[in-house]
Amino acid sequence: MLYRIKKEFKNQGQEEWSSLTFILDNTGRMKLSYDYKDLSQISPVEKQEKWENAYLK
Repeated sequence: MLYRIKKEFKNQGQEEWSSLTFILDNTGRMKLSYDYKDLSQISPVEKQEKWENAYLK
């Protein structure tokens, strides 16, 4: 599914995102958050800490 979403962004001429967070709450509402920062140079632990700070606090 994520591959198809990313491919569609490219087909529409939009900037490609580097990560995506999909949030589905208990009422069935969903939220997608895209991040465009290059995360290739940071460790998996740092990536997780950044995500936790953004979405769990």
